[in-house]
Amino acid sequence: MLILPKLRLPFDSMEDLVQTNIPTYVSDGTMLHQAMMEAPPDSLLGRLRAQSVSYLDIPRAIRELMEGHHASFTGRVVSQSVIHMIFEQTKSCPLYTAKETFWGGTSVAFAYRRGFPLRSKIDKVLRRLTEFGIPEHLYREQIKNVRKCQMDDFTRPSDALRPLDLGDFYGVFSVYAGGIILSLLVFLTENFLGRRARRTRP
Repeated sequence: MLILPKLRLPFDSMEDLVQTNIPTYVSDGTMLHQAMMEAPPDSLLGRLRAQSVSYLDIPRAIRELMEGHHASFTGRVVSQSVIHMIFEQTKSCPLYTAKETFWGGTSVAFAYRRGFPLRSKIDKVLRRLTEFGIPEHLYREQIKNVRKCQMDDFTRPSDALRPLDLGDFYGVFSVYAGGIILSLLVFLTENFLGRRARRTRP
């Protein structure tokens, strides 16, 4: 814990976000935008409506997000895709995602026309793929840069209580290994000089 920098984030949950008055982008016409517009004024989504920014120009939203003009309230898939894309373009991680989610998982499904004859066969194939975790594996392979931008250790508050991880001991291990190597070099040097001195004696 002595070697990891601690960063204080402006917000890490929806409760923190609505207290900061930071402009927040919510894509117009999405389920998130509709729920926000219909939420009671005293709810979290209703309070977010006062600081929300909505339009349909996604490239502009990503550009202004990187420039720090606003935060973004969006789904996990979209946020991870944006982080992956930005890392591919810039080789940097200028964004972070809040660890506390606001909504749970939403279902993803295929739509068939009524009476579609292949529905049962397709459902069986999709169910088997899902049971083996293949769609999740393929998805993670497509956003593999997100793992390089995960900042859990760096954004954890310095006063948070948690179990110690192996990474917390890297500094101690480094000092210990350095001491062992230094003592070994001193021992080898003394041994070499001692033999040389004995050889040169008359």
